[in-house]
Amino acid sequence: MTHSHIQEKRKYVRLPNKYTIHVEKYAIPRSKTDAAEAHTKNLSAGGILFETTQIYNLGDTIRLEIDIPNWNRYNYEFYKPDKLLDQNSLVIIGQVVRVEDLGEARYEVGVSFYGMDEGHRLALQNYIKHNP
Repeated sequence: MTHSHIQEKRKYVRLPNKYTIHVEKYAIPRSKTDAAEAHTKNLSAGGILFETTQIYNLGDTIRLEIDIPNWNRYNYEFYKPDKLLDQNSLVIIGQVVRVEDLGEARYEVGVSFYGMDEGHRLALQNYIKHNP
């Protein structure tokens, strides 16, 4: 089988752009004491890969706040309160599905999204489609 016959098995297209994200372990009540800033390596409507100095374990539930300029203009909801029109951060709950030690206290963390509004997922898909 040649390389051209190998099909991509991923459900969502990945965007390799770097975005700033704020990550914290998900807890109720919310605690910002373990919040960390990180940068994405790639992003899709189903998950994210980022590099950080914070240690996460497989299975951890985390809250992500991703700063994506103008993502919300692809959100086609009927009603959008005015305060959301200027919102560049996308807030998502996800589960850590991959952790790789890069050395020198750096980690590559893969997260699968599961606490995401479907309208926001579609908006993110459209953003990725129009901003390759």
